[in-house]
Amino acid sequence: MCTGTSRSDDTTGAALKFLTDDKLRWEKLDDNFDTIVLNDGTGKCDRYKVCRRQDPTKTWDTFESMLKEAFPEDHAAIDQFLADMVSSKSGSLALGMYKLLPIPLLKFLMFFGLHNRLFDNKQLTTSVREYLDGITTNNKLKCVLNYCFGDYGTAPGKAPTWLGMTLVNHFKNGGIFPVGGSSEMTKCVAEPIVARGGKVLVRANVTQICIEAVF
Repeated sequence: MCTGTSRSDDTTGAALKFLTDDKLRWEKLDDNFDTIVLNDGTGKCDRYKVCRRQDPTKTWDTFESMLKEAFPEDHAAIDQFLADMVSSKSGSLALGMYKLLPIPLLKFLMFFGLHNRLFDNKQLTTSVREYLDGITTNNKLKCVLNYCFGDYGTAPGKAPTWLGMTLVNHFKNGGIFPVGGSSEMTKCVAEPIVARGGKVLVRANVTQICIEAVF
């Protein structure tokens, strides 16, 4: 099990640090943390190395150079993809607001179409397939740009562009894995709960959910 790099100062890293009392340790994968292999059905395989970003001032320098070397006729599509990958943050903001705003207010905004004025919904309402079909006709490039769709388990024709973009962007700084294996995540989250008098139960029937705010 691996995930994208979560620094201690970013949102995900800070949350994990808090939930585990900073006991969960991570190890970096190699710079070339992934390789895309496309088989044309005749036994010939094309390989595309996915490496962590080297220049933090760039969107994803190593990914861009690999793509442009492999697909010299599709530089415009690659540039468009990388630019839209950066703008996927606006889709994240829109999705967050849909979760946070009161339902009556959302219904009011949607009834009058105001949500499209307030939020950037394009990546939420356009499927990955529609997006990729719109920027290139190169099927190999489409496969490479969408190679990790299996991580979220939804077919490209049904998944929103935002989901694909967010996942690719998540790995631009490389991959990491929990030291000791994925079971360490459960262990490091459970131990602080038990230490504070709580219990972590498995295979237990849930009959009631109690919520009590403690400040």
